[in-house]
Amino acid sequence: MSDAMGALLAVEEIINDLSDRRGLGHEWGSIDDEIQSEIMEGWRVIIDARIAAAVVAEREAWREAAEASISHCRTDCTEESFCGQCEPLLAMLTARGGQ
Repeated sequence: MSDAMGALLAVEEIINDLSDRRGLGHEWGSIDDEIQSEIMEGWRVIIDARIAAAVVAEREAWREAAEASISHCRTDCTEESFCGQCEPLLAMLTARGGQ
């Protein structure tokens, strides 16, 4: 599932939740369809941006931790041969566009 599809599903769940609330249930239905679409799209964009930012932050944190582990261990590793701990980290970093 794409992030955009996930964000759209999240928006639909929020609307379902709002519609199930006492005092709000019928209010969403009374909003013009065009305005509902604009609100939904705005919420989708917000959610999609937050998902993307969280993924980028998580990848960067992982990359920094992996690079720190490899840097810390370099005394046991050489450019030609990495230890059993660093070799898989280096492979993953390379695959993710790091080092």
